[in-house]
Amino acid sequence: MFVVETRVDLEAAQFSSKLRSPFGILAVIFGPPFRDRPEKCSTYWSVRAEADSEAFAEVRDAIPPDERFDVKAFRAEPFYDWQINATTQGVGMTFCRWLSGLVIAKLSEVKTLSPEAKATLNKLIAEGVPMAEAMKQVTLEKPADLAKKYAWPIKKA
Repeated sequence: MFVVETRVDLEAAQFSSKLRSPFGILAVIFGPPFRDRPEKCSTYWSVRAEADSEAFAEVRDAIPPDERFDVKAFRAEPFYDWQINATTQGVGMTFCRWLSGLVIAKLSEVKTLSPEAKATLNKLIAEGVPMAEAMKQVTLEKPADLAKKYAWPIKKA
């Protein structure tokens, strides 16, 4: 529905919202962030609707003022509430629903250890079982509650 577009001017954006995602998932979806980016922003992508050459949106972070900012540490955080701006309310809402769905789909491809499986794995390793063998004895599962955590609009806890 949206494609990466390098020449976007959203100074008069009519839509603004937040969307939760890990940096790595957005990098998989959009590719590396743009080198040419707005001020007070370390990570930035802009997109255009495939069906409308005048429908644009952007995904960006916001560097806090007067703080030391480490972009590598920021991008390693488990997730971030990204700033989304778009040309219109309709474009913004469509983009946020589309991107939120992609983020949840990509995250659901990753399998993790439940707390019980992690405890079992740690016990096996402590008993001297090699990691490869120990991993065969635990079950990986899809993370729970992805939609609750990553669905747009973000629900405040």
